[in-house]
Amino acid sequence: MKILDILDKFDKMKTRTFFIVAAVVFLVAIAIAVAFNFNIELLEIGEIGEQYTSIFWTNFFVEYAAMFVIFGVVFLSLFLTNSIIIKNLNKFFKDEKREPVRLPNKSIAFFIALVAAFFIKEFASQNILLYLNSTFFAAEEHVFGKDIGYYIFQRPFLIDMCNFAKGLILSLIVYTLGYYVVAFGTCFNGIELKHL
Repeated sequence: MKILDILDKFDKMKTRTFFIVAAVVFLVAIAIAVAFNFNIELLEIGEIGEQYTSIFWTNFFVEYAAMFVIFGVVFLSLFLTNSIIIKNLNKFFKDEKREPVRLPNKSIAFFIALVAAFFIKEFASQNILLYLNSTFFAAEEHVFGKDIGYYIFQRPFLIDMCNFAKGLILSLIVYTLGYYVVAFGTCFNGIELKHL
């Protein structure tokens, strides 16, 4: 069975059923990821000292909270982008007096968001922890008059936020172009290019 067929079947589920299945898949994926790292890291922390266990739990919570937030942002962005793309494609096929082609939306958004969340969560959580535990050194640099602690703890997180936003926008542009190319490459049959 082709991947597009699987995605299409997944996408045809009713919204409530889709989100139940998606939530189960998401939780299973998290459970697998945690199972690989959890025991080893907890044992390592225990060897260093029991007093550091609270730090481990804080890091654990922040990392997976970051994962949920990243997943939500990416999923919503892709879902809205796909909705606009599909609406435009359906309008195009309607103008061409052709049967609208069913294209996946929720399933693609879900799986891409899941992969993105897994890859970004650890990197993002490091700077989030720095930001949450920021402190000041009571020493200012001479150019902008800001405390040195700002550049060590806060600025990396703010830069990451800007880079994430820019990266997401650029990725959505590339993704949109790719979606149109794949859609027309799959469905292109006797459609004149002058209408594009």
